[in-house]
Amino acid sequence: MNRKAPLAAVIMFALIICANAEEGVNRKAAEYFKQASEYAARNDWPRAIDCLLNAKDLAPGEKEITKGLAVYYNNWAMQLGDSGDLDVAREKLEKALTYDGQNRIIKTNLANYLLRKAQLEYKNGYTDSAINTIRESLEADPENVNGYMTLGDIYYETDDFEKAALNWRQARKLDPAIEGVDTRFAKLKKEEAVEAKFRERVGPYFKIKFDTTRDESVVYNISDKLAEAYRDIGSYFAYYPKQPTTVIIYTPEQFETATSRSAGTLGLYDGKMRLRLTDLTQADSRLKKLIYHEYAHAVVSGLYPKNIPVWLHEGIAGWAADPDHKLSAGEKALLKNLISSGRLKKFYELNGYFSGSAPQQDLAAAYLESELFVRYFVRRYNCYYLKSLLSELASGNTFEQSVYNVLKIDLNRINSDFIEYLNECCRLP
Repeated sequence: MNRKAPLAAVIMFALIICANAEEGVNRKAAEYFKQASEYAARNDWPRAIDCLLNAKDLAPGEKEITKGLAVYYNNWAMQLGDSGDLDVAREKLEKALTYDGQNRIIKTNLANYLLRKAQLEYKNGYTDSAINTIRESLEADPENVNGYMTLGDIYYETDDFEKAALNWRQARKLDPAIEGVDTRFAKLKKEEAVEAKFRERVGPYFKIKFDTTRDESVVYNISDKLAEAYRDIGSYFAYYPKQPTTVIIYTPEQFETATSRSAGTLGLYDGKMRLRLTDLTQADSRLKKLIYHEYAHAVVSGLYPKNIPVWLHEGIAGWAADPDHKLSAGEKALLKNLISSGRLKKFYELNGYFSGSAPQQDLAAAYLESELFVRYFVRRYNCYYLKSLLSELASGNTFEQSVYNVLKIDLNRINSDFIEYLNECCRLP
């Protein structure tokens, strides 16, 4: 699940002091009223609220003061939320609603902050708590489409297909044009058809689903490799998901039906690790690479859920699957040919090769170059800078800006260094 609640709206409100105040409004209250407006202009919401509370004590029936308190508590919540203090932001929004319980914007803001909290809870492995928090969000704003979509995503990822469909359907009812819901339903339908009679084996870190008509020994065989991947890949990124990762084992035919991927695809991660039974019976070294590769995708997606280029995702997965990989004679020949012919692509322009339409040879070259870039980057800098680069990208920056923010060098410089590294790799025995 990687949906994020939209940025909450801030209510803009001007407190107007009438020069000829009604007799019922104490002059001192009017002074507090004015001070509150001055503090608000500086975004000093605590002091602005204190002034309005003093004014309210002197003029308890003045509606503008009550309305101002609702607005100021809302705006204080926005400030707190921007700094990541979601629990206190929620408290201030709930306080705002005590002064203006029907304010639509405040209700929407509360719903969105609860949704953000739920997403963090789910990411940290607290599924039941996340579901309950989303329900609170929907109580605050029953028309929050993102709430229903996110709840549906959680149910889908925890394999409760019926509840996933129910919530996605409600989201589509509220917004028929909602992006992604039709794709979700199509995917769900294919998976339901294939996995209806699958069994589950649930452990602390992985939930393995498999066809009951097949030999269960393969499940036990990959369990040890999955545990090793959890340990080793986790150590690279200092990240150990608390939510079990779903692993689904298919026959080649089931894999193609459920994923719409060709028979040549070895594995897939799309929120769940999808593996073919025939690939799990290969030699231990190849099996380890396959499992490490797909689990690396799961870790990167869990930590950095958006804006990571496909080529970098694949490069990290390839590197993590075999950090000490030595190039074969064929790989060296391919690299030499690409460099000498001038056909070597700049690493940051590789995304197009992963679109599904590239010739197999070009795709293989893109995988190799992506993996070698990550190997170069970790060797030249280290994992800390790789994680920093991913964080910059996940925050919405371009690749060029992210590289500069982390390394203070431009793409041309790093590309030149990378080509030198590739030439070095070709010379190694």
